[in-house]
Amino acid sequence: MKWIKIILQFIFFIGVIFLLTFTNTQNSDRICIDYRINIDNETTSLVTRSEIIKLMYSVKESIVGTNVNEVPIYEIEQKIECLNNIQNAEVYINMQGILFVELIQKKPIVRISPIMGNDFYMDALGSIFGLSNNYTEHVLVANGNIQDTTDYVTVLNLAKQIYSDSIWSSQIIQIYIKENKEIELVPRVGNHIILLGDITNYKDKLRKLYLFYDKGVNHVGWNDYKEINLKFRNQIVCLKK
Repeated sequence: MKWIKIILQFIFFIGVIFLLTFTNTQNSDRICIDYRINIDNETTSLVTRSEIIKLMYSVKESIVGTNVNEVPIYEIEQKIECLNNIQNAEVYINMQGILFVELIQKKPIVRISPIMGNDFYMDALGSIFGLSNNYTEHVLVANGNIQDTTDYVTVLNLAKQIYSDSIWSSQIIQIYIKENKEIELVPRVGNHIILLGDITNYKDKLRKLYLFYDKGVNHVGWNDYKEINLKFRNQIVCLKK
């Protein structure tokens, strides 16, 4: 039985060598005849096909018409993944000689306007990436006294909570950081400001707000209040117009 196992392993080893040799021989005769670029959610794309094509040809001047062994697939993939709005890139050539570029973009959940510097997006993982000239994402906006990483983390935690809830993602359109670092939320429906206070217990505060919307505002009226204050534990203080 031991000798049979050794013989089978030897046959398998020879088969792998033959397959690799055959593949290399096949590749030496194959020419890249075209390329295909697939971008997820292309209708809301932060990157364009022309940008990707330009980047590909910055790696190698001639791709179509080149032997597939001479197309620097790995280098193209790495170059694309250096774009700050790309989450993942996969580049490969199929048996027909077509180069495929498969792209997954980062999905912004908030647009931040800091006191200093340009606006930027953040995704749910905390990745920061710049705006695009091609498309503007209609996401939650955060502005006010936003200065440093601590403020970014505060905004991100709150933005993730809002983004993950269908009600809040529809209702809350703006996070505003005041001079004293207290947080205000601006709703889509209703002419009031939601005073959250600091970030402490923000999930509980949003739960209180949901109950108030459901049991109170729906019966009184969305435009009857000037301010809804969630700062205090176990109570909501409302300021009428």
